[in-house]
Amino acid sequence: MKPDFRKAAVLAICFGFLLFHIPASGANFPAKPINLINPWLPGGDLSGVYRTLGERAGRILGQPVIVDDKPGATGTLAISTMMATAKPDGYTICHYHRNIIRYGLIGQLTYDPIADFTFILQLSKYTIGIAVRADAPWKTFKELTDYAKANPNKIKYATAGQWSLGHCYMELITRDHGVKWIHVPQKGGLECITSLLGGHVDFLVNPIQWRSQLDAGQLRTLATFTEKRTKWWPDVPTLKESGYNYVIYSPIGLAGPKGIDPKTVKVLHDAFKQSMEDPAFQKMSDFYAHEIYYLNSQDYEKSIKNLLIDERGIVEKFGLKEIMGKRKK
Repeated sequence: MKPDFRKAAVLAICFGFLLFHIPASGANFPAKPINLINPWLPGGDLSGVYRTLGERAGRILGQPVIVDDKPGATGTLAISTMMATAKPDGYTICHYHRNIIRYGLIGQLTYDPIADFTFILQLSKYTIGIAVRADAPWKTFKELTDYAKANPNKIKYATAGQWSLGHCYMELITRDHGVKWIHVPQKGGLECITSLLGGHVDFLVNPIQWRSQLDAGQLRTLATFTEKRTKWWPDVPTLKESGYNYVIYSPIGLAGPKGIDPKTVKVLHDAFKQSMEDPAFQKMSDFYAHEIYYLNSQDYEKSIKNLLIDERGIVEKFGLKEIMGKRKK
């Protein structure tokens, strides 16, 4: 019996087609551009940092890393869209932040804030501070709170959103120290700065993005939420030094939907880890007072789980689940 060369040729073509269309993972990942979601306003600190990091990572990966700025819902709108639509193939990843944990505990999300994510690596952590306009009469945070106590609900402050990390900690100060002021939520750090410069609020609480305004003499930082004074502003006291015992740890890292192939996670991890050594990324992080603090995939996930304990305490202290539940009705 003569071999059927036509059938053999067809089979060979089909086999070749399958080889080139097997979903990319591990060694053959990536085969197309990677989408990195920044859930904050374009032009902000993370928009610039991730574009710088992504450019370097793209050269290593052999595919572009496209940063997609999608603000909204205190940084959770874009993440919720990703979790509802993205495949766990490593081609869509996001900036993971503490608000995801808090909103998950409150019951505002349709997914688990930890179990439904694949954690890739931690890059750095924010420096969160309190700033006023340079012409403001308050030179210290104590002077500001003393004035607010003497003038209830006269002082307004901005944060990156309702029940954002800054808002939560200002509410802690309200409860613990009897200060009454008005919260004016914004869509992100840039709006906080604009609102403050425009005189719409008296101070802001947010990760420090106002380096340019400080250098221009437009704003003044009263305090930071760090454990120790920062290397960038050694003359600026911490809140602890100012008599308010609050320290915020807020990481900056990357994650994707649950179920990404471990080999693909390693490819992403290694590319972004190597990119962290790029002077341009380090310079950009330094400009925005992001303290570089690398954690691998496993340690990053453990760190996020530890933050869950802190966030649960915040949610329970304010009864946020009940508050947000009433607003839904």
